[in-house]
Amino acid sequence: MAIAKDTHEQQRQTLQEKLELIYEKRLEFDTLSHTKTMSDTFVLCFESIYSSLQQLSYGTASLSQTLENWDHVFRIMSMISPHPPFSNPTLVRLPKKE
Repeated sequence: MAIAKDTHEQQRQTLQEKLELIYEKRLEFDTLSHTKTMSDTFVLCFESIYSSLQQLSYGTASLSQTLENWDHVFRIMSMISPHPPFSNPTLVRLPKKE
């Protein structure tokens, strides 16, 4: 009878150890699932940031092209102006309001 009792006690301890291991693995799985969800969220955020930066880059390139043209515009304006040429070609004389 003592052997059966010892065997039963060992099985119960083994079962308890297995249940604790299952519980630990479940917690680990939950943590990993949460980490994966957060990682997916970060990926979406970084993709959004990338898209915004790409649009900003295109806008900056357009602005750069526009600003490059201003020098030509000011030079043409100074050539056709009845007033003497400016010492600084980026300055524009505005007519006086009367």
